[in-house]
Amino acid sequence: EKASILIQELNLSPDSEISHVNETTYMGYARYFLAIGETKKAEQILTKLYKIIKAGKRIERLIVVEVTYAMYYKLIGEVDNATKNLLVAMELAASENLIMFFINGNEPIYDLLLEIVKKHSLKNSKIPRTFLDNIKVIIEKKNKHKKNHTTAGLSNREIDTLKLIADD
Repeated sequence: EKASILIQELNLSPDSEISHVNETTYMGYARYFLAIGETKKAEQILTKLYKIIKAGKRIERLIVVEVTYAMYYKLIGEVDNATKNLLVAMELAASENLIMFFINGNEPIYDLLLEIVKKHSLKNSKIPRTFLDNIKVIIEKKNKHKKNHTTAGLSNREIDTLKLIADD
């Protein structure tokens, strides 16, 4: 609801002109559409963003677009394309170890990232093994932290009681 209000206040539309001045806002707008399942509108925005960001040769923004495209492709069931976009983004990010572009706010693609780490052949790759390993470690830590905090506030005894109830 708050997002809808903000969209109206900013007068955002997938048909509007996107420039380098408002591209960050539109990146958030594309992710909003992905979150609510409106993939056509997200794709429309991503296409425009990709063109202006690629033309401007802004690598960090291009990484974000590639990662968001991966989320889009995963959402529509095109996992191979999602993986390709992640590999492109990883190649762009690896030289400067820009790992957080893959971690923050990207939980829906953690499974794809871990699959890439597990299966990716480094023979002809521009992605160093240490970069992939760093992504894996951070995702595992975030997942462990999330798991540990799902039972936060419960005592060990309460947790054991819940386990016993679940077993019955």
